[in-house]
Amino acid sequence: MIRKILTVFCAVLLLLCSGCKAASEASTGHDGLKVVTAVFPVYDWTREIASGTDMDITLLMKNGSDMHNFQPSAQDIIAIHNADLFIYIGGESDEWVKDVLKEAPDSLHALCLMDVLKDHLLDEEIQEGMTAEEEHEHEEHEEEKDEHIWLSLKNAIACTNSIASELSRCDEAHAGVYKENRDKYAGKLEELETAYQQAVLEGSTDTVVFADRFPFVYLMKDLSLNYYAAFPGCSAETQASFETVIFLSGKLDELNLRHVFTIENSTSDIADTVISSSKDKTRDILVLNSMQSVTADQAANETFLSIMENNLEVLKKGLN
Repeated sequence: MIRKILTVFCAVLLLLCSGCKAASEASTGHDGLKVVTAVFPVYDWTREIASGTDMDITLLMKNGSDMHNFQPSAQDIIAIHNADLFIYIGGESDEWVKDVLKEAPDSLHALCLMDVLKDHLLDEEIQEGMTAEEEHEHEEHEEEKDEHIWLSLKNAIACTNSIASELSRCDEAHAGVYKENRDKYAGKLEELETAYQQAVLEGSTDTVVFADRFPFVYLMKDLSLNYYAAFPGCSAETQASFETVIFLSGKLDELNLRHVFTIENSTSDIADTVISSSKDKTRDILVLNSMQSVTADQAANETFLSIMENNLEVLKKGLN
């Protein structure tokens, strides 16, 4: 039903796009490249690469809601159709993009970052002890690729390289600026990746326990860390089974771990239960930010690097 509604929206809005685009340019006086990005990490990468240019960058998902529940509004579809370039992740949460692009004007370029990383994508994992959704437990299903690609700094470097190349194709006049900004930013990403690797080397454990969804598969693989979690990264479940709680609390005791992790905007209910079910009730809860839901204020005042730097400090504590 949602797909049919989107298709109707797109067909109608396509007729309005050329007029809307002209009206928008007339009212704003903005004639730079127009880029629409779906999620915050992509928005911030583009913002870094475009620094010093007159680029108009739009972030769609900025109302604080979770990306897994996002559906575009009519205004969002107009913004995409009026853009020169649309950059998105391309995972299960972006299924709506297919219908929007079907009706898009020929002038719109689109960059899917999961296509960029197609040889390096990881399957969404169902680990031992997880409370899996019913379809995973009882039905045959095709493995979904994990869409949280931005949580790997290696992936971030590859994605920003592709973004810079695509921007250069759309705007040859600023190709030199994009390349220079990309090179500087890649250096910062590489430096942060080295800091993460050092934190692992200095840590006293190589395993983390998440009493929550787990979107950090790419980061854990990069760092060769082990993990146990309540749910897979894209799970819609909110209640962990009794078996999962006992399993996670047992791992805390078995491995003598002093910390339990959750992700941003999550309640600590499951973590509290896991800790209370373990032998040591004094364990604390740490929060890693997966950047799956941001507000406009956060987008204006934080960056991908600042969030990942804060995550590094949290992880350092969690590994000791």
